[in-house]
Amino acid sequence: MPPAKGKSNPLGNTFLLKVAVDPVSGLESQIIKILAGHTVKDYICPHCNQRVLKSTSHIVVVPTGSPDLRRHWHETCFNRVIKQKSV
Repeated sequence: MPPAKGKSNPLGNTFLLKVAVDPVSGLESQIIKILAGHTVKDYICPHCNQRVLKSTSHIVVVPTGSPDLRRHWHETCFNRVIKQKSV
């Protein structure tokens, strides 16, 4: 279970930012910030299709009830998509 909003988990490597709609799936999701160096592999950002390096802070979007649909985003890409959808 992710930490409460704005609180870190016991390892101190994640922060639940908010619960919002996933811009890809449209599902209610937990938006979690992962601090740099706290993942074991690189991921592909669904917005720019570039690598999200394990050494960088990034955003993970975890749809409620469907953790297998989670996506790892560059923070700038996620913020850009959210801003575009709110316009």
